[in-house]
Amino acid sequence: MTLHYRIIILLLFSTSIVAAQTWRHNHQFQITTENDCYISLSSDGYYTNGLILSLQWMPGKKDELKTKYNSFEWSQMIYNAEDGSYDFEKIDRPVTGYLYCGFQQKVYTSKQNLFKWSLSAGVIGKPAMGEEVQTAIHQFWNSYRTPEWKYQLQPAWGGTFSMTWSPQVGKFDPSNEFDFKPVLGGSVGNMLVNAMAGAAFIFGRMNKNSATVFWSNHTGNSKNDRESFFYLYPAFYLKAYDVTVQGNMFKHDPSPLLGKLNPYFFQMKAGFMYAGNKFTIGYNAVYESKQSLKQRRPQCYGSIQMAVMW
Repeated sequence: MTLHYRIIILLLFSTSIVAAQTWRHNHQFQITTENDCYISLSSDGYYTNGLILSLQWMPGKKDELKTKYNSFEWSQMIYNAEDGSYDFEKIDRPVTGYLYCGFQQKVYTSKQNLFKWSLSAGVIGKPAMGEEVQTAIHQFWNSYRTPEWKYQLQPAWGGTFSMTWSPQVGKFDPSNEFDFKPVLGGSVGNMLVNAMAGAAFIFGRMNKNSATVFWSNHTGNSKNDRESFFYLYPAFYLKAYDVTVQGNMFKHDPSPLLGKLNPYFFQMKAGFMYAGNKFTIGYNAVYESKQSLKQRRPQCYGSIQMAVMW
């Protein structure tokens, strides 16, 4: 073999290695399902069921200083009293569905700081179809009927703008098996108004901010890119408005079952995540203080996330 051909083969081989190292998945479809039965089969109330569908992609134009992800999201959440079988005299939390869709963008700087914003439009009450979905689920499992829905909140339409910021603490080192992520955020609109401060404590193997399953943007395709970690994520919320508790912001809801908003809200997540070359999976258990001060107790539920990438 002549020197000329050897050089060509070497160049092709080197190019294939570089391409394998730099190529990344840039599309993702994720399903998140949430239910209190993922914690206990004897629990069925408050935030009793949720389904979130998300389609995410990286914009075609590459930016050397920033990494961006865009996504569309659709979600339905269902809220009952402490027990879904209660009738009027025992209902301690407003009953409603919350249906919304929206657009979200995540931007990571060259220092791996995250800035995320989203804009969504949604509805509560009968148009959110909470009654139909819960009734269908209970019929499928041959479970009890839920008489609470005749007292559900009146319909209310609106929008919410949300922001999240999470700076990279120190320089990222892939050999470290611990990471700390402070998180600040907030929402404003006629559906939700709140401010949030929290921190994630991560134990295990994870990628940098712009490529980790923790922020739902794992993009690796090699064995070295795989992630596997446990995490704790406490967060404190200062709430000014929640449409699922207080009803329509601009029109009085005549329901005698309106809630009384808890302005000091605490949430704790504890979970596990794994990301392979083509898919990710995660589970977390969630504890939340009372959303309405009229609730008899706090709530717990589980969340399962699954995603495929291409």
